[in-house]
Amino acid sequence: RAALPGIGNVWHGTVVDHLELARVERVRQTLHRVTHPRFARPVLAKFAQFPWEIPYFAAETTSYQWIHGEGVGPEFLGHIHEDGRVIGFLLEEIPRVRTAEPADLAACQRSLERLHALGIKHCDINKHNFLIREDNEAVLIDFETAQKCADQEQLDAEYQDLQESLADTSGRGGAGLASDSSSD
Repeated sequence: RAALPGIGNVWHGTVVDHLELARVERVRQTLHRVTHPRFARPVLAKFAQFPWEIPYFAAETTSYQWIHGEGVGPEFLGHIHEDGRVIGFLLEEIPRVRTAEPADLAACQRSLERLHALGIKHCDINKHNFLIREDNEAVLIDFETAQKCADQEQLDAEYQDLQESLADTSGRGGAGLASDSSSD
């Protein structure tokens, strides 16, 4: 039997077996709303279905470690394993969010500034990766391409591109993690 790859950076103290998750609904290809006895409310499970997806999930797992506790993205709740091999992670579901629009520029700028203050470049600031909460503050998602960045010029360039990104009507980036599954 061939050994399948898994995510190596298991940094969070919570690790749950994928068989303990009850799927409520599929949100996207690799994203599911699930329940687990450890959590009072449904949470989001993001996991690889094929071995070639593992590097993307590994990168995103590390990015969540960098931002953990900083209020930049959804709360990382733990890792998902399959027979001991880590294949994904659990995130809080932020209720009643919507995809960012041009009018949300200031909120998105504040969120991106918090990320940049940590020395991290998101690298995919399409409008679908900014979710607007009920309090009109922005939350960043989809960190699989994020990278540590000490180059202020690169961070500034990403910041300057934000306004254009929010105005984009091409559909680039697809649907975000909106808790309203109609945005899928």
